[in-house]
Amino acid sequence: MVLKKILIFAYFFPPHTGGGETHVYEFAKHLSERNYNIVIFTPNIPKTKEIEKIKNNLKVIRYPAVELGGNPFPKFWKLRFWRLFKIAIKEKPDFVMSRTRFFFISFFAFLFAKLTKTKHIHVEQGSNFLKTGNWFEDKIAKMYDLTIGKLILSRVDCCVAISNAVYNFVRKFRKREIFIIRRGLETTEIKKIKTNKELSEKYKDRIKICFVGRLIYWKGLHKALESFLQLPEKLRNKCVFFVVGSGPEKGNYESRYKNQNIKFLGEVNREKALSIVKTCDVFIHSTISGGGLSCSLLEAMCLGKAIIATPAEGADEVIFNNKTGLLLKEYSPEEFKRGFEILLNNKKLQTKLGKEAKEYIKENFTWDKKIEQYLKFI
Repeated sequence: MVLKKILIFAYFFPPHTGGGETHVYEFAKHLSERNYNIVIFTPNIPKTKEIEKIKNNLKVIRYPAVELGGNPFPKFWKLRFWRLFKIAIKEKPDFVMSRTRFFFISFFAFLFAKLTKTKHIHVEQGSNFLKTGNWFEDKIAKMYDLTIGKLILSRVDCCVAISNAVYNFVRKFRKREIFIIRRGLETTEIKKIKTNKELSEKYKDRIKICFVGRLIYWKGLHKALESFLQLPEKLRNKCVFFVVGSGPEKGNYESRYKNQNIKFLGEVNREKALSIVKTCDVFIHSTISGGGLSCSLLEAMCLGKAIIATPAEGADEVIFNNKTGLLLKEYSPEEFKRGFEILLNNKKLQTKLGKEAKEYIKENFTWDKKIEQYLKFI
């Protein structure tokens, strides 16, 4: 049997950690099991093997790149980049796939697809213009989106939005059909993760709260931390707030929110991050805007955690207030404080919300269902 080939231009890929990276890997793995030959073309950040065969039908090619403000930029001026790209195009793909217009590699995929007359599928994961907290960077990013980003979204052969929020954003630029396909989860593998014994034993008498994600402005962690520090001292001292992740705001957050009840655990691998989430009672989704559907949020739901969430980044599509979590009315310290005060002292509510969240994920986020949706047009 001749296998169909897909060349995926991914903005990051494991061992780089993040929800988007997990999404690409799991998607590629499941598609490779359906008689598709997958080649991932991705930045070599952090530096590891340039060419790696993960499965029989799944290969990764990692090109030289530099990270600028948390975003990867290919080293086009390096001969090694073009040699590795030549290896990728020798696969003669039937389809080209790019993910998220924010990253320049999506434009490179667009050009490649047009020049080679290959069908281009774009999977969009952003639901707003980029927000970094720096007005100049935000302005440059918006200009890029309104020119190159708009070109990509309007002209690709097939466009997939990973949530309703993404769909509504893409609709501003694209008149043609847009498919909504949410990501899947490896629910069985996630459930096998064990709790973190060290943290569980050390803080066994505390209510454990956690945030997992990149420490960048639009993830909004600062408002959650501000509101936590405003809680009555008696309640605050019954809790510990774990922050898992790294990024441009890490130093700023550590200096501004240094407190005996807030623990910055840094960047860890995915398995350890999940073990920390499993150990905790409450998971915080604090995003301002920008993302499509948070992977860490879905994983926390899969682990049966009680969620406090802002409506952004697809949360209002999976968090049904007082059912699968607490959905805040807006992004503000006052709303976070209200959520903390409702949930932290109510173990019965924590259990109820976690149970319903877990059941919702089980029923709606299996990879088999998601891959079937993709197979309709690839």
